[in-house]
Amino acid sequence: MFEPGRTEIRRRFSVRRAFDYQGRCAARLNRPNLTTCYTDPVLDQRLAAGGIDRDQAEVIADAIRQAVEQGDYVTSDQFKAGMAELRAEIASLDTRLSKQIAELRTEQRTQVAELRTEIASLETRLVRWMVGTVIATATLTVAIVRLLG
Repeated sequence: MFEPGRTEIRRRFSVRRAFDYQGRCAARLNRPNLTTCYTDPVLDQRLAAGGIDRDQAEVIADAIRQAVEQGDYVTSDQFKAGMAELRAEIASLDTRLSKQIAELRTEQRTQVAELRTEIASLETRLVRWMVGTVIATATLTVAIVRLLG
């Protein structure tokens, strides 16, 4: 059971209004799930009914009360706004990445075209050398045959 002094304190704070992160009353913001917090005794009783002993229930209720008072929570509206911002940022990143990928592909195509041109140039030079070598070899062979023959 609770001590008499603690019960009196709990009665004074039995109904609390929840405030959002800017200090506005949640009841005025049409957020019915935040209009009143669980009173410590009510929450203690619910936790105790769930199999948690009284001391632990008091600690849990106190932690919940402090979190609500300090604004350490995210409302569904805040969550939806955050998700919308995140989706917009992802869409922006997707657009930027698509643009960069297109630029890289264009650059890659340009480089491939340059390489093909260089390869074609090397092929013609190689063919010239081969033709020159074949002609020189044939001329040398004819000269050797005439000299010996």
